[in-house]
Amino acid sequence: MHDTPEYSPERRVLGSAARWRRSPSTPPAGPLAVTVSVGAATARRGEPEEQALAEADWALYEAKGGGRNRVAVAAAETMPAR
Repeated sequence: MHDTPEYSPERRVLGSAARWRRSPSTPPAGPLAVTVSVGAATARRGEPEEQALAEADWALYEAKGGGRNRVAVAAAETMPAR
């Protein structure tokens, strides 16, 4: 994909989360309300996978802390100091 503002990883994650929330879900017991919290991070060349996973995990906790139906994207300037 292109790395322009309209195709940035952040915009793709936001779009995916919006589609998940709109997806109908009707189990046999009746309608089900679905909420989605997403944490995302960008894997950078040369860094271990664990780094991106740790950043995405941190972002997920940020999203959950902000309420339901939130998306948080880890950015270097928002990560806690190590």
